[in-house]
Amino acid sequence: MGDMIYREARLEEYEKIGKLLANSFLDYPFLTIIRDDLKKPDSYPAFVETLQILLTRVYIKKGNCLVAEQDGELLAVALLQQNDFCILSYLRNGGTNIFSLHSTTKSP
Repeated sequence: MGDMIYREARLEEYEKIGKLLANSFLDYPFLTIIRDDLKKPDSYPAFVETLQILLTRVYIKKGNCLVAEQDGELLAVALLQQNDFCILSYLRNGGTNIFSLHSTTKSP
């Protein structure tokens, strides 16, 4: 088994990293409360994946995403907290995809 390598994430990895994060956060309580607000609650996994891919892309572009890998396998991700992202950063990086899954009104 090779050494663990820690490095800055590359932009072309954003989907792979986002999917890893989505799998890690599917049961995260803060996100599960959103499930009932989705147009279709069964689209929750797709919502979490879309959200994590969006966040990952924004963080990588700012140089605030680190990964740990071993033998070429991605094992861990760190999105380093940043306070200067604006709404345009999210919209430019796929933020509108969230709107297709989220409902602005609750279904009966």
